[in-house]
Amino acid sequence: MRRFPILGLLVAATVLVASCSTGAGGSNGGTSSPVASAAPAGGMPATTEALSGRTFLATGTEGTELVEGSQVRLTFEATRIGASAGCNQMSGEYEVVEGILNVGPMAMTEMACEEPLMAQDTWLAAFLPGATAVLDDTTLTLTKDGTTMTLQDEENANRDRPLQGTRWVRVTTGPAGLILSAEREPGRA
Repeated sequence: MRRFPILGLLVAATVLVASCSTGAGGSNGGTSSPVASAAPAGGMPATTEALSGRTFLATGTEGTELVEGSQVRLTFEATRIGASAGCNQMSGEYEVVEGILNVGPMAMTEMACEEPLMAQDTWLAAFLPGATAVLDDTTLTLTKDGTTMTLQDEENANRDRPLQGTRWVRVTTGPAGLILSAEREPGRA
């Protein structure tokens, strides 16, 4: 008669372990991925395909303060990422695997800027590799080491900007995939 309670406990433990490992009854859609559970409402782990051909502009950060007046810009192509944080341009190979941004070694221009902007370049180059990437339509959220950066798709972010008075930036890709940029303010040659 003592075998019945032990057998019942074993069956209950097996059912509990099986339901936890398959995500049954979970609130994250049946997946046990920590990336999926970290996604904001409506957001999904980003993919290389979903980012390819898009440019995102930072609209806010939590855990790190950006230099006042600076703009973080991320450009994604099929296998290349371009980044700028207010001074230098960076580029390298990337892919997104299970919502994690994997960035290879990045080439960087060596412009001498004010120290806060150069420090921000260094921070961004360290922040991108390994960041959790969540995409919610036009909003990209990157999270790593207690910092969250929210970026808006450039097409959506610039939709309502006036033609006159807007600072325009032309970005082109040069040899070896380096990003070169030329800036011109409207009304100036």
